[in-house]
Amino acid sequence: MAVMVPEMRVRVAAKTAAGVWHSREQLLGVPRMVRFDTCDIEVTLGAVRVDVVGYRGERTMAVEIFVTHCVDEDKVAVLNVRSCRTDGR
Repeated sequence: MAVMVPEMRVRVAAKTAAGVWHSREQLLGVPRMVRFDTCDIEVTLGAVRVDVVGYRGERTMAVEIFVTHCVDEDKVAVLNVRSCRTDGR
């Protein structure tokens, strides 16, 4: 199995006390194909259910499929605590 990981960017914006907006954007990762040795679907990780978990050697990656809604903040928080990668939405 392979998954195309999209470009990842972060944008931060803030308003100064004078009311002027400043923003900065940074590229975190370029689009790339990630290949797995094996995968499991609908995996329960603690309190959350992940669409796909891919395995390659000793590495593991949780994959959420965005069809109708993005991953909610509660699920992202759980995956971050479990040291799972949570790139993009």
